[in-house]
Amino acid sequence: MMMLAAIAAGAVQRAARPGFVERSSFVVQPAQSLSLADALRFALPDEFQSLSAARRAIRKGVVHVDDCGSDCAVRLSGGERVSVLQRSGALSDARPARGGERLSTGGGDRLEVLYEDDEIAVVIKPQGIPTQGSSSNGSEGRLCAHSLLPHSLEPSAAEGCLRRPQHVHRLDAGTGGVLVVAKTHRALVALSSDFAERRVDKTYRAILGRDRFAVQGELSAAGAAGGLLLPPTDGSGRCDDPIGGKAAHTEYTVLRRLVGSAAGSAAGSASGFDEVASVELRPKSGRTHQLRRHMAALGWPIVCDPDKHYSSSLFRAASPSDMPLFLWASAIRFTHPASGKVLSFEKAPPPHFESWPASQSLLQGAE
Repeated sequence: MMMLAAIAAGAVQRAARPGFVERSSFVVQPAQSLSLADALRFALPDEFQSLSAARRAIRKGVVHVDDCGSDCAVRLSGGERVSVLQRSGALSDARPARGGERLSTGGGDRLEVLYEDDEIAVVIKPQGIPTQGSSSNGSEGRLCAHSLLPHSLEPSAAEGCLRRPQHVHRLDAGTGGVLVVAKTHRALVALSSDFAERRVDKTYRAILGRDRFAVQGELSAAGAAGGLLLPPTDGSGRCDDPIGGKAAHTEYTVLRRLVGSAAGSAAGSASGFDEVASVELRPKSGRTHQLRRHMAALGWPIVCDPDKHYSSSLFRAASPSDMPLFLWASAIRFTHPASGKVLSFEKAPPPHFESWPASQSLLQGAE
């Protein structure tokens, strides 16, 4: 595991690029190879909340390794001194260090906490808010799970504690459920590595609808060959469609099958769907929108998914307009970074995952 020793910001004002001074720095301790972007995120999580933010800083030329310019391809092996620069005269406190710090919670906003100690925490992210604000989607400075962590968790008394708790993975804004948080540098490094190497078991619950109007050319081989049919209740399957040219794997189990009272038309049942399924999803990789893409590829998009790329327009029109995405991170299993114990946590999805299908004249289908 790569260990990082942080040096107080501003403790050393070394010569840098003209017009810039050093804002913060750290020394990489000898260990396995680590990318420069990973090192920035692990050592300075308050400045770099994501790998993309770290890479942007590197490309801008404000990250130096041993007082020399660098790039995203650099890998560190230990002993290197990494420094982050800022323009001379620029005040680091002229803007919030974290996007969420400009928020006013009034002391009343809290996340539900399933577990907490000095190293880690496990919280529940509500549906409808992003895990972290981002300028790319217009959510920077708005309510997000990351901004609520300091108001929801106790300060850590452990050595190497982070100034602010840091989530180690993300859930889409529409997806709620179990979220793992690091409170120390050691936990952040270890858990980030476990997620990257797929050593964490994640389980999701979803409500799918059969999209009879899906374009056949957009379906996976499994979806097209299966005629848009899922296995019966208690049956399992797998989708292995690549995403973005990279391998992606999702396992699923059908928990319950429902059919509309008028199966001949997509709008024949009160729900607007002739078939609906409650499923358990287990991603074995971590691609962007993987579960949403894989279910759409099978011809069974997740109900209330607003993205036009993942369902037909008729499917989206049939989805209830007053409901959030029917996708919930229901369980997680991982190794505690300090004790080495395997921990498991579960949180059932909100009541509408059961009440909505029951209220829409959907009847349990014959298996």
